[in-house]
Amino acid sequence: MVKEERKKVTVINLVNGQKNITSFFEDGTVRRCINNNDVEYYADNSIDSSIFTMDADDYIDDIQWHDIDALIKEHSLGTVLCTSVVIRSERRMLHVTADDNITKDDTLYTIIELTLSFGNLYSPITSKRNLYVNGKLNRKNILDTLNKELFKIEKQYSEHTSSELISVDPEEYEIILPAGIGGIFVHEAIGHCLEGDLFFEKDNVLNKKLGKRITLNDISISDRCSREDMIYYNISDDGIIPENVDLIKNGFLEGIMTNSMISEYYKIKDTGNGRAMDCFNIPIPRMRNTYLHNGSESCESILRNTKKGIIAADIIGGNVITANGDFVFNVNHGLIVENGSIIGVTKPFLFSSNIADALNQINAIGNDLEFYPSKCAKQGQLIDVSFGMPTVKIAKRGICL
Repeated sequence: MVKEERKKVTVINLVNGQKNITSFFEDGTVRRCINNNDVEYYADNSIDSSIFTMDADDYIDDIQWHDIDALIKEHSLGTVLCTSVVIRSERRMLHVTADDNITKDDTLYTIIELTLSFGNLYSPITSKRNLYVNGKLNRKNILDTLNKELFKIEKQYSEHTSSELISVDPEEYEIILPAGIGGIFVHEAIGHCLEGDLFFEKDNVLNKKLGKRITLNDISISDRCSREDMIYYNISDDGIIPENVDLIKNGFLEGIMTNSMISEYYKIKDTGNGRAMDCFNIPIPRMRNTYLHNGSESCESILRNTKKGIIAADIIGGNVITANGDFVFNVNHGLIVENGSIIGVTKPFLFSSNIADALNQINAIGNDLEFYPSKCAKQGQLIDVSFGMPTVKIAKRGICL
């Protein structure tokens, strides 16, 4: 099998009035970098730069800081203290030749990272959101995508931007994970335990439970790789056609995510989850688009039926210990809910629990599934992933429904 991979990445930084553009191409071991139109060559200057002439859609250089500033001023966010917008567009072209058959994979997508600090000068709210745009971009698409997310932030926080942030003990509240960003729960607490290399570790909490019921709830969780998904490829980095995987089905542990090495060693099916950060790293089992399936309730009814809860509006990371299933998430800000109404904003807090406990404590699942783009680090390899979830409510710790 012969594999050729080329990649073009463009990053536009707009931070508090400043703009910087960086664009680089990768082809094998060679890189060419453009910093604000100044060309620099990396790795091997002797190689003809013509190898980088992939179908290059020029980076979007017509978007300016004043576009972002004017857009933010249209929303009721109080005093805006700091604004950062990072636009990262990536085109990946992969050609694989095997047995005289040629497989081509050309994908183009953009991630927009929006960070805002606003509200009370002495107790500001900091909100960070990742936004996904499929295909070729233009200035209008970027601004429309940002505007849609700013409406969400305004709806969540606008009535409380002048209030002091409140310290909370999360164990005293039900936790509501929002659609989209709440999917980090699926990614961290469940997904990593079901990546083939980690699953077969003898101290993995889910090891030897394949085919068994692992939660009282009839939930379903899957990992998929389809053309309409944020993360898509038609051949994995170790040469396998990817398949969708049912990880948990109606409460039973159904499947795990594998690559060629794990599949061959354990004599099990290769699901095509072998992914590598770049041509310098080996493919390992990684998640793609991992999500919890829709339920039947609306987001509004879940909120209306909450007597004392916290909406984890801005989750900024988390991790899991696969040996015992304990996990923790960093929540930058949450929205305090009493009797169905939002009454305030929390200071940063940690939401921790155990996989089995948290799955059993889910007492409401919405019908509003959304996906959220993110980055995932494993064995020194940082790659793009997405995770999805409808609105989900988790009962107080110790209460199992």
